[in-house]
Amino acid sequence: MILTLTHYFLAFTLAVGVAVGAAIVEFPALRDSNLPSYLLILIGLAAFDVLCYWRSGGAPGGMVSMPVRFAGFGLALLAMLAVTSWAGVDAKLM
Repeated sequence: MILTLTHYFLAFTLAVGVAVGAAIVEFPALRDSNLPSYLLILIGLAAFDVLCYWRSGGAPGGMVSMPVRFAGFGLALLAMLAVTSWAGVDAKLM
């Protein structure tokens, strides 16, 4: 099986969701701050996009498509909510 950029992106979004969920559980100040938790996920996904753009030199086909980005964002949100609910912590999305 050949791993494409889409596979790497979805694995990365899963890792970002778990990492943000673990950070929310470990650091209660993140829960009480005005920074929404989904923004932390978007920062991680933006870092992946910047790295893809830099790696491909802006060539067509070097970026992830928009439907995959939406699916990855949903996957990261679900992973974050799964980690926080498993730990018994209430995570606010807004």
